[in-house]
Amino acid sequence: MLDRALEEMQKKDSKIVDKLSFKEQMAYVLLKVGRFEEAEKTYRSMLFMNPDNYKYFIAIQKCLGLYSENGQYSTDDVDRLCTFYSSLKKEYGWSSVVKDLTLLTKFKL
Repeated sequence: MLDRALEEMQKKDSKIVDKLSFKEQMAYVLLKVGRFEEAEKTYRSMLFMNPDNYKYFIAIQKCLGLYSENGQYSTDDVDRLCTFYSSLKKEYGWSSVVKDLTLLTKFKL
């Protein structure tokens, strides 16, 4: 059913005025249907427009398999998260989200 919704959204893309909202919905559906690479690419493009949106960072973590619903992370996951946020710091160093999470990763979450 979500695959069908995705098809319909893609057909209507040119008629949509609110492009950011459309991208958010598209990325959400891509994530839900397991098209992680496409979802990640879409969320990263939205980071360029709004690097202070915490939800985009969490969604990218989900795409990369780096998100835990219960907040429990293995040592390997913490290391991968540190690498992830360190790489984002290069692109979005001015983002309050990146600053906050980079600081947390220094303490190994």
